[in-house]
Amino acid sequence: MKKSKTLLWIQSALCILTAALFAIAAIGIYRDGMARRTEDPAAQIYSPEIVAERAAPGLVMLAASVAATVACVVMGVRDESAEKQIRDTESVRDLTASRVAEPNEAMKRERALQQKLLCGGWSAATLCMVPIVLYITNPAHFAESDAAGLEHMLAALVGHILPWTVLAFACLTVSTLLRERSMQRETTAASARAKEEKAAGLAPAPKAKTAAGKGKNAARAAILAVAVIFIIAGIHNGGMKDVLIKAINICTECVGLG
Repeated sequence: MKKSKTLLWIQSALCILTAALFAIAAIGIYRDGMARRTEDPAAQIYSPEIVAERAAPGLVMLAASVAATVACVVMGVRDESAEKQIRDTESVRDLTASRVAEPNEAMKRERALQQKLLCGGWSAATLCMVPIVLYITNPAHFAESDAAGLEHMLAALVGHILPWTVLAFACLTVSTLLRERSMQRETTAASARAKEEKAAGLAPAPKAKTAAGKGKNAARAAILAVAVIFIIAGIHNGGMKDVLIKAINICTECVGLG
């Protein structure tokens, strides 16, 4: 193995270990703090000393990671594969289809199927979001205020949201996989069609913009709409105020003012 690849592997491993150590430290601080808070409600959960003690291993690993990164920069080590152009299935399909003057029936059929799968997947995922929105916009589900009630409320929230979220991702995953296979079949059909046209002496006609850009814009718009719905729902049920208060408390405790 080349020295450059060895250095890249070491640098990647150090970055992963750094992230893991900081995550473990954060979880440990939270668990210890909640245990102290249970014994003494006025106990300080966060403080510079506690954070420094827990984060020390992560800081050491972070320093090593930074040193490895600097060494890679000084030695001019770069990931050669990162400069290679990534060609996904959709790009290959569009490139192959652009060489065809007149799409055949197989290509048209696969393109129509891809459009249906795209719309169907996102429609199913959006429908899965409806029960979630209805649940989180109902103030009755967030009326508990004591510790036991909050734990029960959180468990109920996760129990209601998680299955629908998993189902939405499953719909999108199945739709994407089926579209990938359909695009591969269209690519094969387009390649065969291009050979036929070349043998017949036909030149490919100039292509207009493909539907890929429109599909991506529709996906972005759908994600943005879902995000806006959740933001409005959070403001409606008072979640924004709760998050703000918690953020203020955490920040003031971290710097020792709380």
